[in-house]
Amino acid sequence: MSELSKRSAKYFFIQGLKMMLLILGIQAILCVEWALMAEDTASMLEQITRMSLMCGIMFMILFNLIYAVYGPNWLDSLVLSMGARRKDVFVGEIIKQFTFIILNTIIYLTIAVTTDNKRWIPIIFISAVVAALTGAIGQVIGYKIKKYGKVYLVIIGLIAGCFGAFASVTTFLDIDVLESFNMSTGLIIALALVLFGLFEFWAYKLGQKCMVM
Repeated sequence: MSELSKRSAKYFFIQGLKMMLLILGIQAILCVEWALMAEDTASMLEQITRMSLMCGIMFMILFNLIYAVYGPNWLDSLVLSMGARRKDVFVGEIIKQFTFIILNTIIYLTIAVTTDNKRWIPIIFISAVVAALTGAIGQVIGYKIKKYGKVYLVIIGLIAGCFGAFASVTTFLDIDVLESFNMSTGLIIALALVLFGLFEFWAYKLGQKCMVM
């Protein structure tokens, strides 16, 4: 790996850490709000844990999508303008997203295990894979926005709105999504990984034609 490739990888790694710190900051503010809304200490801890897990995995997916869309229109062009190759940008985007996703997964798995909320474990793993998938989709959308304009932002708004509503309803009604759709964790992860590979390949091809802005 050349020195320029290392610098590019380090830059994207730091961007992934910044994304993670932003999420932690938002979660900290929300935890204070949830604590103030709780009736007693027991319900406070239970509510903070449940809401942290729910909002955490939702943020992991949505923020990875948003930052992936944002990448081709700013971060990628910035790195390319500094002399990096398009291959470095492609690899760097993966480093950024996986840094963010892996850190999120570790944190929420730790919360789930230590608070005896083990039913969340498969949901966290699925959410991590879905976050990777939405990141790949976000890159494709970002390149399309760069070429055709902001009409694709409407698609993101619809996806985010539907996902937020679905997550809120299932959590409020305490619905087991996997059991409701009779789908195994392994099947969902395998399908998401296949789609991830296809969208990453598409993003790579789009990135080869991308112009520096």
